[in-house]
Amino acid sequence: MLTAKIGVIGAGKIGAAIARGVIRGGLARKEQVMASDVSAELRQAIANELGIEVTPDNGALCDFADIAILAVKPQIVDGVAREIAKKLGSSKLLVSVAAGVPLSRLEANLAPEARVVRVMPNIPCVVGAGAAGYAGGAHATGDTGIVVSSKVAWARARELPFKPNHSFRLAASRARRRRRFARSCASL
Repeated sequence: MLTAKIGVIGAGKIGAAIARGVIRGGLARKEQVMASDVSAELRQAIANELGIEVTPDNGALCDFADIAILAVKPQIVDGVAREIAKKLGSSKLLVSVAAGVPLSRLEANLAPEARVVRVMPNIPCVVGAGAAGYAGGAHATGDTGIVVSSKVAWARARELPFKPNHSFRLAASRARRRRRFARSCASL
């Protein structure tokens, strides 16, 4: 069980799946998890389902959380990152699951020494059966990867040997994992 508090910025499909996985996977109690979203409907839905605290204020979430998970649409990442930059500082960990947003773009909008990790989950993570690759930013320390790999309760996590981007190697790696997963399911 974690001692750290986890905040999920964005309570849509992926954000809700992450919060669900962290709680149902036994990594954190519901009192240790908070979600924020601009949509009152999404906030209410996740609060009702998981019994967690919710807020429309990303700054309040960052005050609460030791680990903030950024699960918003790519087109609003820059604004949200700038909004939370001072609250995160260099002591808190930001884990981004925003699709197609490189670490360099995230780090450009945060404090100079910000600790950032990019996680790339796949669709099965929504039902707790996903796989995820992750890569640390310029100021992510070795223990940051350990934290991420052990806390990614909604998916199996593996550190990528390169900085993530939309490259052939990433696509090939995902395809290999899908084939292995399919073979393991077929043998059940």
